[in-house]
Amino acid sequence: MREWVLGLRRVPVVLVLSLAATFSAAPRLAAVTDAAAARALGARGAELAERGDFQGAQAAFDEALSAFRALGMEEEVAATLGGLGAVAAQLGHYDKAVSYFQQALAIFRKVGAEKAAGMVLNVMAEVSANLGEYDQAVGYYEQALAIFRKLGMQEEAAGALGGLGDAARDTSRYDQAMAYYEQALAAYRKLGMEEEVGLTLKAIGLAAGLLGQYDNTLDYCEQALAVFRKLGMEAESALTLRVMGLAADGLAQHDRATGYDQQALTIYRKLGMERETADTLRHLGAVTADPAKYDRSVAYYEEALAIYRKLGLDKEMEAMLSEMGLTASPESKALKTLKPGDVGSSLAQEQDTTYNGGSARPSEAVMPSPESNPKAVVWRTPAPPNGPQAGDVWVNPKDGMEMVYVPEGEFTVGTSDAEINDRVSGSDAQREPFGDEQPQCRVRLQGYWISRTEVTNAQYQGFARASGHRPPSWFGGKAMPYGPDHCPVVFVNWEDARAYCEWAGGRLPTELEWEKAARGTDGRVFPWGNEWDGNRCLNSVPPAQRPPASGQASRHQAPQGPAEVGTTAGDTSPYGCRDTAGNVCEWCADWYDDSSYQRYAAGETTSPEKSVWGLRVIRGGAYTDTYTWRFACSRRPFDGKGPDDRDGYPEITFGDLGFRYVRDAAP
Repeated sequence: MREWVLGLRRVPVVLVLSLAATFSAAPRLAAVTDAAAARALGARGAELAERGDFQGAQAAFDEALSAFRALGMEEEVAATLGGLGAVAAQLGHYDKAVSYFQQALAIFRKVGAEKAAGMVLNVMAEVSANLGEYDQAVGYYEQALAIFRKLGMQEEAAGALGGLGDAARDTSRYDQAMAYYEQALAAYRKLGMEEEVGLTLKAIGLAAGLLGQYDNTLDYCEQALAVFRKLGMEAESALTLRVMGLAADGLAQHDRATGYDQQALTIYRKLGMERETADTLRHLGAVTADPAKYDRSVAYYEEALAIYRKLGLDKEMEAMLSEMGLTASPESKALKTLKPGDVGSSLAQEQDTTYNGGSARPSEAVMPSPESNPKAVVWRTPAPPNGPQAGDVWVNPKDGMEMVYVPEGEFTVGTSDAEINDRVSGSDAQREPFGDEQPQCRVRLQGYWISRTEVTNAQYQGFARASGHRPPSWFGGKAMPYGPDHCPVVFVNWEDARAYCEWAGGRLPTELEWEKAARGTDGRVFPWGNEWDGNRCLNSVPPAQRPPASGQASRHQAPQGPAEVGTTAGDTSPYGCRDTAGNVCEWCADWYDDSSYQRYAAGETTSPEKSVWGLRVIRGGAYTDTYTWRFACSRRPFDGKGPDDRDGYPEITFGDLGFRYVRDAAP
C-alpha cells in the first residue's frame, strides 16, 4: 500500500470532522429535533471513524444521511457522503468510495464550498492512485492544489504536491517526482512541520535511488534520519536505515549496507516488529551472501525463516526459499544443506519489490522502495491468482516459467520525433524506416501476466517431448546441442512459438503487450531509462558507441551467441522482465502493418487481420545487433518492408530469434 502523508488513514476523517461544525451548529428553524439528532449521528460516525470502528461509523453515517436527505440539508448530506467514502476506502471498497466522493463533490461545488471540494478532490486523487488510475489521480490532485493555493491552505497544498510526487514516482517519472517533493519540502519547512519534513526528505531519497543516484539517497535519508531521531520516530528511523542500506548496496558498499541494516534490526527488535525484523534479516542474508561470510549469511536466513513460520507468512517463506533454490516443505527446518556459493548468486532477488509498476534490484539503475507494502509475492498456484499487484510473480506449473504481472492501465507507446532525430543524427540511418513506430500516443491495456524471460532450450525440449511437436531442426531429434539448457530457444518459427504458448496455457504477446512490459508506462527509450548503456544488455554495438556506466569498462568483443536468460541483470524492465532489449529478439502475435501505430492513436488496439507482405511482428534487440537504436523498446526491427525483407516471415528461423509468452489475468 502507498505511503500517504495525508492519506486515507487521516484526511477523510479530518474532512468529516472539519465539516462536522455543521453537525454541531445552531439548529435551524424547521424540524429542530430531527436536525439535532441527525447532526449527533454524523458526529458519532466521525468519532467512530477516527477510532477505527469503520463498521460502526458506516452505520451511523447511513442513518445520518437518510435524515439529512429527508430534511433537505445539502451541506450535511455532502459531509456525510464524504464520511461514507472515507469508510468505504478504509474497508477496501474503492469503487464505492469514489462514488460517494463524487456525489459529495458535486454538492460542495453546487453550494460553493471550495475548501470542502478541494479536500474531497485530494482524497479522490489518493483513491484513484491506489486503484492504479494515475492519470485520473493527477487530474484530481491538480484541481485540489489549485483550490488550496487560491484559499491560502499551505499545508493542504503541500500534501497535494506530495501526492503528485507519489503519482509521478509510481509511474516511473522520477525526475518529476523529485521536483514535486522538493516543492512540498519547502512548504513544510516554511510551516515548521518537522514530521512532514522528515517524511518528504525520505521520499526524495527514494526517488533519487530510483534514478540510480545512490549518493543523493544517502544524503537525503541522513537528513530524514536526523529528523526522525529528534522526534523519537523509531519505526520511521528503522525504515530510513533500510533505504540507506539498499543505497549503500547499490554503491557496492556492502559493509556499510550491513551497518545500516543492523541498526534497523536493533530498532525493529526493540519495538517488537517481527515482520520487519524478518525482512531485515532476509536482506542481511543477501548482503552478506558470499562464501567468506557463508555461516553468518545462513544464520540470518534461518532466523528470518523461523519468524516467517511463527507468523504464518507462508508466501514470504516460500518466496525466500524459492530464491535460494529450495522448497518450502515441512521438512525444511534449516538451511544447513546450502553450500557456500549457493547463497548470493540467486538471492539478490530478495531486494526485488514493487512500487506500483516496477521491480529491480538496487545494484541496478533502479532501486526498489522497501516501504512498498505489500511486497511483490511469488505465487505457486495451479492457475494465476486473483487480485495480483504489479510485480507479483506467478510460477506456471506447466513449464516452471516465472510470470510477472503487468496491471491494467495506460502507457506511452511508439517513438517521438526527438528520438528519431537522435537515431539519424550523425549516422547513415534514414528517417523513413522508423515511421512505422509513430505517432507516439497513450494506449490502455487490460492486466496480464508475461514471462519474465524468453522460453529456454530446456523448457522447449520438455514441450517437444510432452506434445510430440516437431523440435527445431538443430535439436537433432530430441538432443539439444545449441547452447546450455537455460539459453533462450532459437531457430523456432512463428508456428513453433505459437504451439509452445498454447501448450503452456498462454499465447504470444501482442506487440502492445510486449512494449508495455519492456518500457513501463512513462515512454522511456530503453528498459532502464532514456540513455544508451552498452553494458546493460547483450549486444554487438562497437565500443565507440558504448559509454561506460558507473565506471565500468565497456565490452570490446561481440558475444558469440545468446546468454543464459536473465543473467544480464541491467536489462530489466520496470515490471521485472529480463532481456527485452538484448540477447535475442522475439516473435509477437500480430501481423505486421506499417500503419498500426496510427490505429493505436485512434484507440484501436486489436491486431490487423493480415499483413500486406505476410510478415509477423518481431520485437526487441539481439546479441547480433550493432546499432544502438535496435535496442529501443519501441523499435520494430525490420530493415525494409517488402519481398526482400524476410525477417518477419512466419516460417523463417534465425539463431537470434526466440519468444516469450503471456497469460490473461483472471477475470
